[in-house]
Amino acid sequence: MRAIGAPIDEEIEEKHVKTTNQMTFEMKSSMQRDMEKGMDIEADQLQGYFL
Repeated sequence: MRAIGAPIDEEIEEKHVKTTNQMTFEMKSSMQRDMEKGMDIEADQLQGYFL
């Protein structure tokens, strides 16, 4: 993003690392919770394009 001049916080990496380090092992994404319940997930819309 920086290479193309997009506006991005100078400390974005540090902020994301801090957030990630604060997550507990019990944390789950909404997609994981949906998969565990046998519900439809948005994988085709999010990752399917790249496949």
